[in-house]
Amino acid sequence: TTLCHSSSFNILFLATMNGELFAYNTDGFGDGLGKGPIWKSYFGQPVLQICCYESTIFILHPFSVSVGQINTGSAEPPCFEISGEVKQLSSVNQCIYQMMKMSEITNTLIIATSNGRLTMYNLPDLNIYDEINLEHKIQTFDMMLNYLVVSTNNRENEIFDTSCRKFIHLKKQSSGFKYPITTAIKILNSTTDMNDLPHDLIFAQAGLEGKVSIVTTTIESQTEPTVTLNTAARSAPISSSVTNPSGIYIPHDEKKFIFRAHRSTLSDNNILVGPIYSLSMVNGYLVTSGYGGDNKQGGKVEGSVCFWDINHKRRVKLCRGFPHSVVQTCSWNTESGKSILVCGCSDDSFKNMPVPAESSSFVHTVPPSSIVVMVLGERKW
Repeated sequence: TTLCHSSSFNILFLATMNGELFAYNTDGFGDGLGKGPIWKSYFGQPVLQICCYESTIFILHPFSVSVGQINTGSAEPPCFEISGEVKQLSSVNQCIYQMMKMSEITNTLIIATSNGRLTMYNLPDLNIYDEINLEHKIQTFDMMLNYLVVSTNNRENEIFDTSCRKFIHLKKQSSGFKYPITTAIKILNSTTDMNDLPHDLIFAQAGLEGKVSIVTTTIESQTEPTVTLNTAARSAPISSSVTNPSGIYIPHDEKKFIFRAHRSTLSDNNILVGPIYSLSMVNGYLVTSGYGGDNKQGGKVEGSVCFWDINHKRRVKLCRGFPHSVVQTCSWNTESGKSILVCGCSDDSFKNMPVPAESSSFVHTVPPSSIVVMVLGERKW
């Protein structure tokens, strides 16, 4: 269900729908994963997502959040300890945790629930900063720097500014997809200086129909309105722009281009466009992954990964033959200049499974899964 890498401790965390959590040593990459997990645990309920903050690990379940600590001490490699469960949801709300994202810029953690609620927590104590209820259910979201992009089930994206540790709404945009199902959103590294205005907020959005949308939104500085005696006397509107504490706004419509990312030719020569489950960035390339269709040899379902040059709007590499659909990816750079892309391969039937109505023990038998590690050089794939 999720992959997360802690670059501070060189540990890769992998979790499953069965509630299993594995930790792999990635120090001296190439040997660590082959030796198997250095630590594993079983929670008895699904693990939906993992976030690493310094030495603290937050593990999201449908009805709770587990908090773990990496104990470096004298242990080699570092070990992992669970300190308990916090923020249990009230059963009266009948809503479940859906996903979470962390921002190291604002030291905040944002968690979304099934009923369209967003909650912003301070890290690491999880005190609540702000909460907001959206009109529609949340499908997925991503955050980078001070920006939060949320996709809802009515084919719309909502952009928020979180610089004041509050949800400041900036813009509501159409996703541009025919079917109202967004599977992943990834904000690209489009700017590094928040004070350099105007600048572009660029994000990629993937859908169930196998399409990817690249959206460019220009963020500008809000001009302070000028008030004169004449306008005040005539009760004229002072400003037509929205006002927010950070002084930024989105005055123009977004620019987007949409393309089909994953397609396969079946044995009967029909074209199958598969869903995209995950988006990543590697060396400036957008990586899309998901269902690769049936190969012509044995009719076996296989996963695929594509690398895209967004600036030139072209695919530069297609990798097929993964043992299952690629449902999650995780990437980082090593000290030696290599890029690592870890692909979590699994039967994707769990994505259509209902989450249990109670937070009791959860056991579900799924087919074997695996992870595929890709080591990418600067010029070699």
